[in-house]
Amino acid sequence: MLFPITVVIEEECDFRGEGGESCDGGYIVTSDGTTRCPACEKRSTIGPGSDVTRPPSNPDDGDYREAVQIVNVDAEGLKYVKGDLKDIAADITARIAGIAYKENVNVAKNPDQVSSLYENRTTVLIKIGESLAKVHKWANETVAKLRYSSFITSSNSYGTEFYQKTLKELYEMYGKAKEDGLPDAALDAIMLKIYNNEFVNNKDRFEREKLLLAVEPFPHKKQEELEKLIEKGLISEEDFVIQINFNNFVKRFERENGSITKFGSLLVDEKKHELILEELKKYSNEKKTNSSREKVLLRQNKPETTSGSD
Repeated sequence: MLFPITVVIEEECDFRGEGGESCDGGYIVTSDGTTRCPACEKRSTIGPGSDVTRPPSNPDDGDYREAVQIVNVDAEGLKYVKGDLKDIAADITARIAGIAYKENVNVAKNPDQVSSLYENRTTVLIKIGESLAKVHKWANETVAKLRYSSFITSSNSYGTEFYQKTLKELYEMYGKAKEDGLPDAALDAIMLKIYNNEFVNNKDRFEREKLLLAVEPFPHKKQEELEKLIEKGLISEEDFVIQINFNNFVKRFERENGSITKFGSLLVDEKKHELILEELKKYSNEKKTNSSREKVLLRQNKPETTSGSD
């Protein structure tokens, strides 16, 4: 049994105070009055693992107990205390971080539970962000007032969007969204979160991926899906050619115009995207024209076959 209570024969306390005071029945007498004996007081609490004493046996009253006894602690009681401590720790962590300590991520959760989980985290992070923003604002304004006589005010914000999901979780979320048939706008939003998470320390790469996502005709469809759509006449051949050659077209664009992110840097995004798409469509039409010429040449160079008898 773990942590048993040990009961032994009581011995005379040998505590001595700084002034030579001795213990008398659990108390010591000093110039300031009577106080509990520190040594005896430490033994006053009884719990798992405690060592307690009892008065010596007196044969006259029939007390023939053993000199040392072991009192086993109730295992269920210990389990309850252990579980209670875990619950307290989880409650404290949830109030501080918005999520229970070591929450089992493998347990299936419905959409409402998942949403609630992230809302709790966001609420906690927003509170922390607001507190930090106030401190930051005070520090900035103090320095500014000392430096500039005409300083008026400042503002600080730590935002309301936080990195609460891992890259793996975001990709799983994207795959589930595609499987459920969510619209392209929703898929775009998830992809932006993925790029923001993956390239958090590389702003230039994030801006590049964001731009490519905006000009790519069908970023969320596979070639097999596009072939079915073009057979049904649901998409244009021009967009189809751009999509299946998108990476090569972007490389050509950058060879001819420089970095795609720096192209048209003084233009608004809408106009910039429009000009890039015009170039990509030009490449698409050239590709279709060259493909048609190749087919004509193949037909012209194809050897003729004749049939007949000798």
